Amino acid sequence: YGYDCGIGEGTNIIVPQDADLIFGNGCYIGRYVELGPSGTINIGSHTSIQDRSIFVGDVIVGRYCLISLNVLISSGVITLT
Repeated sequence: YGYDCGIGEGTNIIVPQDADLIFGNGCYIGRYVELGPSGTINIGSHTSIQDRSIFVGDVIVGRYCLISLNVLISSGVITLT
């Protein structure tokens, strides 16, 4: 994790042993966001992911991005066990 990151209440982060979750500097993860990498989720510096968004699979988000409320982003590679 980079410095000066914030994670809102109720956020659910599940990172399997063979997966990676990477935050750049100054990231904000809103309330009740769900992050579930199957490979790598990489969130660029100074990016904000707003409340109730869901990221699953392999996802890369660049720097200085704003992801709105209730957004689902998936690579289509989801493994359920």
